[in-house]
Amino acid sequence: MVTGSFLVYDDDCGFCTTTALAWQRRTRRSTNAMLLPASQAVTGPRAVGLTQAQVDRSVWWVADGVRLEGGRAVLAAFHVLTQPWRFMGVVLRWTPLRFAVIALYPTIARHRHRLPGATEACAAPPDHR
Repeated sequence: MVTGSFLVYDDDCGFCTTTALAWQRRTRRSTNAMLLPASQAVTGPRAVGLTQAQVDRSVWWVADGVRLEGGRAVLAAFHVLTQPWRFMGVVLRWTPLRFAVIALYPTIARHRHRLPGATEACAAPPDHR
């Protein structure tokens, strides 16, 4: 298994790609965290032990053998960002907000085709992309 910290995102979805690239621009260089498109997370030299069904379902944070999905992945990905984004991640991990992020993630993922940067692929079922 590949070592390092990875944010695994749906590279067929315009909204997901736009969001992931914004995350990458704000990542502290000293962390060595990197983006990993879902298409490379399942097969290829950087496979991180996720299945196609898992990467089709949601975003993932993979670091040190730990895999976090959905809202938990989003919260974990904040800790490698520059300020003020890193501080925002600390605020979002405050218990009531953390529960809100985790609970809202499935709704955002389900309606991502309506969000800024979305493409037709965002609305298509994974087997039709």
